[in-house]
Amino acid sequence: MASSYDPTLPTDLDWIRFQIGDRGPTVGSRPYILDDAEIFATNAAERNKWMAAFRCGKVVLARGFGLVSKSVDGLGIRWGDGAESNYREHLQTLLEQGVRIQLPTNSLFEVMSVDPES
Repeated sequence: MASSYDPTLPTDLDWIRFQIGDRGPTVGSRPYILDDAEIFATNAAERNKWMAAFRCGKVVLARGFGLVSKSVDGLGIRWGDGAESNYREHLQTLLEQGVRIQLPTNSLFEVMSVDPES
């Protein structure tokens, strides 16, 4: 499947790729983590691009690209302490903004923190 990214962010696809950090050849030989079709389908299934970016970010984590450490046969490598935590915090922000957009402006509800791991 095809994948693309335009850094001027003219489309929701590019904006979502930017938000989830899936902007090009950074993962071995595969140029993108998600195909364009996967992002289009997720964006169509959600009420706004913020919620779509949150869901796509969860897929990135589920596929293991959010890992900050790896251990095999007692040998371990650690990339840093804060990368995955920062990514999860960013996903939380996307989720909260997506929910806020869906609420009426005079709503009495307050967006509560939701664990992005759930």
